[in-house]
Amino acid sequence: MTPIENAALSIINKNDELKEKIDSVQNAPGDVVDVGPLSMLLNGVIDAAVNGGTSKYISAFLCEEFAQEHTDDVIKIININISNCFFYFNFIMIIINIIMIIINMMIIIVNILF
Repeated sequence: MTPIENAALSIINKNDELKEKIDSVQNAPGDVVDVGPLSMLLNGVIDAAVNGGTSKYISAFLCEEFAQEHTDDVIKIININISNCFFYFNFIMIIINIIMIIINMMIIIVNILF
């Protein structure tokens, strides 16, 4: 396995983990939903500091030098990114829905208090 394939596999696995946490929040029974595990996972993805974080992936694989020397690997990256675009779109829609729920809850609280 090449380094870029290993990095891509790590990203795919993290995406799968995110999908699982999102599904558990979306499909949670009852009115109270524990978003703690999803929140911690998102924090680790957005502000990844372990082993240099996402900047290591960027500097290693998303540069012109790598693209010129590893054309086949770049094609693999493009294919992976295309397949993951749908996940990110769904993820953004979920975040928007969560924000709308919070806004609605705030409106209800304001109406109760005033």
